[in-house]
Amino acid sequence: RCRQTDTRGIAVLVSRGRAVEVDRNELFGLRGRGISVRPDGDGALPELRIHRNHVRDFVGASGENVHEAVQLGQSKRHSRVRLKAVLELNLIERVSVDSEAISIKSSENLVRRNTPLDCRANLTNRHGERNRIEANWLERCLGIVVHDRGNEVVGNVLVECRNGIRVMGGNVAAAEWPARGSHPAAEDTLVARNVVAEVTVGRLFRGHGVPARRTRLAGQEGRIVHVAEEGTSVVAPPRVGGAARLSPADVGPEAP
Repeated sequence: RCRQTDTRGIAVLVSRGRAVEVDRNELFGLRGRGISVRPDGDGALPELRIHRNHVRDFVGASGENVHEAVQLGQSKRHSRVRLKAVLELNLIERVSVDSEAISIKSSENLVRRNTPLDCRANLTNRHGERNRIEANWLERCLGIVVHDRGNEVVGNVLVECRNGIRVMGGNVAAAEWPARGSHPAAEDTLVARNVVAEVTVGRLFRGHGVPARRTRLAGQEGRIVHVAEEGTSVVAPPRVGGAARLSPADVGPEAP
């Protein structure tokens, strides 16, 4: 239930602990990052939960790096850390300096029921395995971007998000990351029961040539665009919970 504004580095840094909660804070007018998890040592932060925070109105020139609202892992050295964080019920508004509003750079996290609004930025699984992006509501943002292995994007609602959902190709196979390359191609991704205008499988950029592999599509509402891909299939849709749009009354220091 803290308020912070005009910070120039990281507003809230979590690096070690057990049963850590970061909840009901209001972080606004920030000139750096919001909530950042940098796992130290073996990377274990059992029962880490980040919830009901209101992160909004970042300051800076569009395109600057390290201005994420939330980071789960900071760099490629955290990619294979089994962080197991739960990031849920956070409202993120007008965070548009960095291209990523939520950045996942670790493994086995659950990102669910968050609401990014009016962010010229993505919810990005930059690298990290077996993460689940579930029942988030994105409105007037860029979209959801997924790299790396075994991740799930299920039950999300994207409203007026120009990029939709992108299952990415890359410049290195996931099995070779992080030893080489910079963008691991997506492998074994499940994309299911999302409401979105467009899903792109195998999006490539900057001359990358490694395709997205073994993407599973299930119960999608929206157009499917196939680019650089191998082994894409259609499977039976799983049951998932519904996404809901949060408001300022649901988050921050005065939230119940």
